[in-house]
Amino acid sequence: MTNRQLAAMETKRKLLEAAKNIICEKGLINTSIEEITTACGVSNGTFYTYFKRKEDVVFELSREMYQGIYEEAQAHDGSFMERLIFYMVNFSGHIERDGLKLCQEWVRNTTL
Repeated sequence: MTNRQLAAMETKRKLLEAAKNIICEKGLINTSIEEITTACGVSNGTFYTYFKRKEDVVFELSREMYQGIYEEAQAHDGSFMERLIFYMVNFSGHIERDGLKLCQEWVRNTTL
């Protein structure tokens, strides 16, 4: 990977991390793109290089978090019920760790 690609990945990671922190604190509706970019020290235009809208940040964060849990549950030995329990326990752990607001925003934006 080139230095430019590494820098781009790092910028996207910073945007996601800043967005996660702010959304967990304030909720998506009360979070502006400017707050996210200011927290990262980048311009608003940089945000749009990686995302079309702030809801896309929630999709990206949830895909990272919840897809991993899903894949682990699929590979987990045991019956369907044991895999379901495994998934729910780990899903709940993410909610505890990352905060309820992010999960609420994920549900709100994926079910509409």
